[in-house]
Amino acid sequence: MIARVRGLASGPPPRGVVSLGLGVDSSALVAAWAFGALPLPWDWEDMAVLIAQTGDEWPITKQLVEEHLFPLLAERRVRTIQVARAGPVQADGVTVFSDTRAPTVCHIEGDYTLADELLAAGTVPQAGGARRCSQKAKGFPLDQTIARITAGRPYEHVVGFEVEEQGRADRDRGYGPARRVARYPLIEHGWTRQMCSNYLLAEFGTPWAKSCCTYCPYALTSRAGRARTLPRYVADPAQAMLPLLMECTAVALNPRQGLIAGERLHDALARHPGGERVLDRFAAHLEAQTWAVYHVRRVWQRASAGPEHPGSVTRDLQVVARGSRGEMHAELARANGARAAEDGVERVWAHQRTWNDSHPAREELWVAAPATASPKRGPAFAEAWARAEMMENQTSLI
Repeated sequence: MIARVRGLASGPPPRGVVSLGLGVDSSALVAAWAFGALPLPWDWEDMAVLIAQTGDEWPITKQLVEEHLFPLLAERRVRTIQVARAGPVQADGVTVFSDTRAPTVCHIEGDYTLADELLAAGTVPQAGGARRCSQKAKGFPLDQTIARITAGRPYEHVVGFEVEEQGRADRDRGYGPARRVARYPLIEHGWTRQMCSNYLLAEFGTPWAKSCCTYCPYALTSRAGRARTLPRYVADPAQAMLPLLMECTAVALNPRQGLIAGERLHDALARHPGGERVLDRFAAHLEAQTWAVYHVRRVWQRASAGPEHPGSVTRDLQVVARGSRGEMHAELARANGARAAEDGVERVWAHQRTWNDSHPAREELWVAAPATASPKRGPAFAEAWARAEMMENQTSLI
């Protein structure tokens, strides 16, 4: 079933589809085609360049693309399509920002953004395992749009993986319908990430910034990534407000959270030269937010592996009250339970998790945090909570 894709122009199915991620590799590929450094696989009029906008891109990406890439595509009359998720579920379909052969504006604002989803869930993006955020925010709108414009006909799909991403290319090759033929020109011609970066600098006279969301954990988990990203926050503190706010609520709801693979962006900025100015601005930003008192219950359904490998988890999140920060801390003071302050966050615990091989683990708490998260109960929560409570009670009677 193909979801609704609003706003596509009519036209013949393209022979080739190009995923333009706006970063170094795919941007270098398009530029190399335009300037003749790499052979063009089809005529320009026979291809479509697709951009999936996740929202919350760094502003420098918009500037670079509009100043350098879009003029190349417009001059050659290349069909350029920018799309995004239209809502939180696939049934909401895909929004088309533009479908044109004369692109000028890069719509980095997105529609239903990753931040919208993460803030509502009260969590941060996870750096481990499959890149589910990319699958949702990029894979889905791209797949739906490609299905529409190719109209059931065979097509070649170019992805800008470079030679050091052979593993990603191998996984991608088996993806999609049988009529899709995947191609990786940068790998075919032996281009590395550094070669791509050098080529863009030589052609355009400016370094090409890494494309990613301002809160991307993959940009922060390595030493090199932090060396690139933390100075960007210091140079433009406004871009740090969203990731810090997202992390603030996530950590309050779950002390095991953190934007940098469980570690805190807040802590990394506190250690980084100039980071204190970013955090001072964030402190003022927090005071201006609407706050909430949340009631959080969480169950780990398989605890036999112990606290290091707790198994699957289901959660019930409810909003008790909303108001100013001071009002919500006053409200929290009325909650019954054991009070504990950790990392500057005060929580009231009704039940802290304990591990026992014979039953699941559970926890219950109240906490004040920015009112970004939405109430939600997992479908398996009620049964899991009742079972965990019953087994704990039985154990206590032994």
